[in-house]
Amino acid sequence: MYYSDTQINILKALATYKYMTVSQLDRLKILKHKVSIYRVLNNLKNCSKPLVSYQDFKFHPKIGKLEQLLYLSKYGRNLLVEELGIDPPTSGELSKT
Repeated sequence: MYYSDTQINILKALATYKYMTVSQLDRLKILKHKVSIYRVLNNLKNCSKPLVSYQDFKFHPKIGKLEQLLYLSKYGRNLLVEELGIDPPTSGELSKT
């Protein structure tokens, strides 16, 4: 399957920093607009073997809705290792506590 440079750059950023929010990805200037990052992430999260996983947080009464925490899924890590030769640190799911 073909992956765009933008998708690969997002995967590399997640491999480097392990956990990130969309705001943090936006600060890396991978794309010009934050809305575009959401579109690319939806493609990476909603495929049959999602390359990016995320953790949702409950609504906080004083802060409001918190951003999703994004991280590489096992499929995303395998893609980086097997096809691109990048060996990111092992990423695992967050505990649900």
